[in-house]
Amino acid sequence: MSVQNTECARFDRAQLKESFSKVPVGLKLLGGSINPGSPSIFQMNIHNSRQFGEYVQIWPGDRKNEIEVLSIDRSLVQLVLRVKEPRRPYVEVVKKSAFESADAVAKRVHAAGGRILRETRYDWRVELWTPEFDRRYLCGRDDIHLFIAQVQVGDTVAQAHESLKPELVKQREAVMPGSIERQGEWFFVPLSEEESQRFDEHLNACPRAVKKRAPVGAGGRPHVADNVVTIDRRVRSKRREYRRPEVYARGLVVHPDHRNLHLREWKRVVRNAEIRTTNDQLRLSWID
Repeated sequence: MSVQNTECARFDRAQLKESFSKVPVGLKLLGGSINPGSPSIFQMNIHNSRQFGEYVQIWPGDRKNEIEVLSIDRSLVQLVLRVKEPRRPYVEVVKKSAFESADAVAKRVHAAGGRILRETRYDWRVELWTPEFDRRYLCGRDDIHLFIAQVQVGDTVAQAHESLKPELVKQREAVMPGSIERQGEWFFVPLSEEESQRFDEHLNACPRAVKKRAPVGAGGRPHVADNVVTIDRRVRSKRREYRRPEVYARGLVVHPDHRNLHLREWKRVVRNAEIRTTNDQLRLSWID
């Protein structure tokens, strides 16, 4: 796609640059797509250069795509970006090192309504579809690095932050204000009396359940805590029984992208409510 087509896209280039500069967060509107095989789709990424440091890269894509900054918060150095584009197919390359088997890729692709086009020695060529509804992205600085998170709802930064809180976090915050701690996408929630009793009973029955210097969740670059306990809860519905593992952490929690966090007591680990689509699972670069 040519730069001329990009200039016809439904966004105010000057407004976009001005909004990012007011936060301030570095922004570069690209002259070419990040994914050269899919130039019509909106694409966004965080880039780090020796000369300019971290900044957000945006490729607007097709002229029918709508992009605008809805809200900024200078105190948090964050903003909310709205994106809407027509539903259209695009092609993504999935490296074979990312998954253990073709079945794992196929499952994710089919769940998103896509298909595997072909397989090479090193990767799969996958056809997926862009969502046609309005999307909201919370962008800016968190601790020491820039981030991009797709949120459920939120036209303001405050609303976007609220939408990232799972129901358990909101409930515990209401009865224990100021007790919730956070590092990146993880909330660390104080235990209720019932949880504390169940937790103590589990440790008494399984004293070796405490793992040292263990990840608090999945991921290629996990957050690691001094002490971690995972309790494999079983929840029964009318038709079946399913697992609901609960993770608890204590001590120093570290991650290269965030400031260290020290938990003086055991806290339950809860992931935020950021939208994680099949696209994210396939590690597509247009949703960082």
